[in-house]
Amino acid sequence: MIITRLRILNPKLQIIALSATIPNSDELATWLNAELVQSNYRPIPLKEGVYYESKIEFNDSTNQKMKGSEAIESIVIDTLEKKKQALVFANTRPRAESVAKQLSPIIPPLLSSEEKKSLQKVAAKIENALETPTEQCKKLAAFVRNGSAFHHAGLVQKQREIVEENFRAGLIKIISATPTLAAGVNTPAFRVVITSLTRYDFGGMVSIPIREYRQMAGRAGRPKYDTTGESIILCKNELEAQAVMDGYIKGEMEPVSSQLGREPILRMHLLGLIASKFIFDTQSMDDFFSKTLYSFQYKNTEHLFRMLRGLVKELSELGFVEGEENRFWSTKIGSRVAELYLDPLSAADLISALK
Repeated sequence: MIITRLRILNPKLQIIALSATIPNSDELATWLNAELVQSNYRPIPLKEGVYYESKIEFNDSTNQKMKGSEAIESIVIDTLEKKKQALVFANTRPRAESVAKQLSPIIPPLLSSEEKKSLQKVAAKIENALETPTEQCKKLAAFVRNGSAFHHAGLVQKQREIVEENFRAGLIKIISATPTLAAGVNTPAFRVVITSLTRYDFGGMVSIPIREYRQMAGRAGRPKYDTTGESIILCKNELEAQAVMDGYIKGEMEPVSSQLGREPILRMHLLGLIASKFIFDTQSMDDFFSKTLYSFQYKNTEHLFRMLRGLVKELSELGFVEGEENRFWSTKIGSRVAELYLDPLSAADLISALK
């Protein structure tokens, strides 16, 4: 949606699009009117494996026995004994915090006295990132003193930066994070440990796409420090390990496809476009949506246009849009709903409840 807006604002716009996890990149290049440049080069080779019953089996047919029966702890101790670092991915914020807490006591015996002193200073910065330290500030600082940290969208920007910077410097040994750290942030580690391949979505737990797994696994292997990187998925038994090896590690990534045809998504974007005066009548609406990735991929603009007309009517009934087909605009409350990125139906429920 952002790219479509930008290309309308500036038809001569030059775009550089970069990804490691889009198998249908040729299709996106055509939509962007861009030249496709592909490379399979990876500076540090990646070994991908599954952990079960105290051993890791890798996709190159090698395996490694772990000391101890507690999966995360045994992998982390082995990593630290190799003088390396690890990223542990968890599927929720509470889980990321509980893993950081679990690992916090096992790291100090493997730290030097200099590292312990430096970590005290880093912890103080984290604890005082806000004027008045919160419980979360104190909790994160306590873990960081031991060389462990958690990382998720609930941290303030300054805290995230301090954690990332000191992990890259080799001072923080383990980060337990939600997948927000998987893409776009330069925090590579020798090992990536993935605790779960499911996440919460629209009312229940669902399996993550292979693309998402690849983003997490791709953090393994630090240029200049490692000759190889290791990605390890935790499994309960051999049966699950085999399914994960076949489905994720050896599986083909899913193509990127537009989700704009889903009514809740379309409704929210439509109100946002009307509120920002990007579209103001049926003609400008049809012109805009005919340039989207959805229209390019599915070619079925008639169905899309019918949906849009129905949604304009619905937004009008909810009190978020006013006007006729040849001219419409957002109401004051409609603009506020758009600014807050709320689903218009959720916003309508909230307004109704307040009344």
